[in-house]
Amino acid sequence: MKIRALAVSLTAAAVLAAVGLSLHAAMDTDVQVEDGGGLRISEDLQAADLSRDEYVAAASQHVFHGTVIRKTGEQHTGGNGDLEQQWLVEVDRAFKGDARGTITVNTTATDQDGDIIPDPGAPAVEPGKSYVFAGMWGEDPDRYETYGGAAGVHASNGLTQPDPETGPRADRAKHHTVEQRWSWAVEHARPGPDTDAATEDDNQSG
Repeated sequence: MKIRALAVSLTAAAVLAAVGLSLHAAMDTDVQVEDGGGLRISEDLQAADLSRDEYVAAASQHVFHGTVIRKTGEQHTGGNGDLEQQWLVEVDRAFKGDARGTITVNTTATDQDGDIIPDPGAPAVEPGKSYVFAGMWGEDPDRYETYGGAAGVHASNGLTQPDPETGPRADRAKHHTVEQRWSWAVEHARPGPDTDAATEDDNQSG
C-alpha cells in the first residue's frame, strides 16, 4: 500500500540515522520478512541518491539474489494506474542482511490499457527468472518492499553469469558477474550525496 507522507515512525527514523540517509527521493514501504522479527516502516520513505550500486547497498536493509516462483497478488493503488505486484521468491544468496528461504517480494508497476509496465529502468518480473532485490523489511503487510525505479530490482542470468544490466548502470556492471557486482557494492556501501549536492562526475565515476 502506498502512503504519501513525510512523517516516519521512530523505528524508521533510527534506520535512516544508521545509514546516514536524507529525505529526498521517494521509496514506498510497508513491509515485513515472512518469518517475523523484521523492521516495521509504514510510510513513504525518501532516500537521497540511489544512482550507484554502493548507494543502493547503503540505503537497503537487505540486498539478495533470488528466483521468482510465482505471482501471489496484485492491487491497484490509485486511479492513475499505479500497480503493486507480489511475488513468491526463493532466496539463494544474501549480499547484505540475512534474507533466506522463501519470501514475498512487492514490486511496483503501471497498468496502462491492460499492459503492465515496470517502473522506468526496472526489468519486468517474471516467474522462473532471477533478480537481485534491494529494499527493506517490515511487519505489516507480510512482504519485502523493493526500492522503486531502477534501484530495487536487477535482472540476473545467475550469480556466476555476466551481469545483464542495461541502461545507465551498464558501464559499471560490464565485465563482472552478478555476484561480483553486488558483493563489491555491499563491501563499498556508502550513503549517496544529497540530491542537490550531487555532481555529474560523482554519478558517473566508479
